[in-house]
Amino acid sequence: ILIEKPKKDQMSVRSIINSLQDYLNGLLLVYGYAVSIELLTHKSTFWEVIEKYEKIYNIEFTLFAPNFLDFSKSVRELLKGLDEDYNANETSMKLSNKGGNLKIRKDDNMVTKFLEWITNGAGRWSATVESDGKKIPVSSESGSKVLNKDLSSYDVETAKEFSKKAKDLEDEP
Repeated sequence: ILIEKPKKDQMSVRSIINSLQDYLNGLLLVYGYAVSIELLTHKSTFWEVIEKYEKIYNIEFTLFAPNFLDFSKSVRELLKGLDEDYNANETSMKLSNKGGNLKIRKDDNMVTKFLEWITNGAGRWSATVESDGKKIPVSSESGSKVLNKDLSSYDVETAKEFSKKAKDLEDEP
């Protein structure tokens, strides 16, 4: 799904996504399906946050349980089990340290698998960090993949070109 980034006085991208998601879920509810839409992000964005901020108070990973995408087998099995046992199509894990001393290692297997899941569009991450003495929220949404291109007209050829550029962007770190 491609969404035009609104101008400052228009509805936010998150509002557009939520509206679309609510509409689709209303249509699919009778069939027992749910839709989750997230902006794509880079793993490097997460690690930049970890390296940039000395004080990290919490990090939350939210993972969706798609049953049709082939991501990390262990994460898929975990989410499938939670879905079967609890009918949970969304699972969150929050790590926190009240003093802001949360430590996240780059070689952590669980974090790596969660980020793989998230960067493939099946989840999101958020964190509370300290900047200039104030706690601020940061999230995968703030580092989402954006393809800047003005579309004066939208036809089949433009759509093909735009989709190819978006796919190339997906392959970048």
